[in-house]
Amino acid sequence: MNMLNKSVFISCLIVGIQSSVFSQKVNTDKLILGFENPGIDAKHRVWWHWMNGNITKDGISKDLLWMHRVGIGGFQNFDAALATPQIVEKRLTYMTPDWKDAFKFTTRLADSLRLEMAIAGSPGL
Repeated sequence: MNMLNKSVFISCLIVGIQSSVFSQKVNTDKLILGFENPGIDAKHRVWWHWMNGNITKDGISKDLLWMHRVGIGGFQNFDAALATPQIVEKRLTYMTPDWKDAFKFTTRLADSLRLEMAIAGSPGL
């Protein structure tokens, strides 16, 4: 190999190594960013029990805003009609008009916060 070819070869080798290192840095940065700010499909989902009608719109708002703030991606709503003591002024019994109104409020707020929402098909007794 003559001197010119060696110089070209070495220059190409250096450029190749630098671009490889840069490429790895970019991929590493994307990986780190993905962990720091995961997409909606990678975020946690939680069970969210409404215990025996002990729900209010104020409580719903506080729960959903907290879920959003801490990075939860969604929830599975489950009405559990167990022997839970009453702690709200008025219980919202499963599927009554007031319960449905609270649930509709929940769906709208969850949607505005981009929280994925699911519901169990019947109350737990």
